[in-house]
Amino acid sequence: MSDLLQSIMNRVSNPRLMEPAPNRQELETLFKCAVRAPDHGRLRPWRFVVLQGEALDRLGAAFVATQPDADTAKQNRLRAMPRRAPMLIVAIASTNPDHPKVPVWEQKVAVGAAVQNIQLAAQELGYGTMWRTGEI
Repeated sequence: MSDLLQSIMNRVSNPRLMEPAPNRQELETLFKCAVRAPDHGRLRPWRFVVLQGEALDRLGAAFVATQPDADTAKQNRLRAMPRRAPMLIVAIASTNPDHPKVPVWEQKVAVGAAVQNIQLAAQELGYGTMWRTGEI
């Protein structure tokens, strides 16, 4: 069985991620893999933002700001959420709703495929990943 098939079959989500995070060169590799995702019309509807260090704390503060009436325990959970990993790669679907051939749903699927490529490449480089969504 090929290394690629083994890698896909062995991919799992890691809810608690630890240092080290990918370095700059490894991030470049992850993004080179991301942009090879299927992309009808070559729209490249993905945008990625890398957050580390103090940026994670600012994101936690922004999460708290979305729920000003939350009790202290919930505010503490919201503030800590970004620190469950040493690095976050935020995937943004930058879609073109007026495209004559590629519907928005297909553009969003392309972003999902790009994220999957990042996750598989990260695993190949020895990093764990977790796809997080939720109320925030």
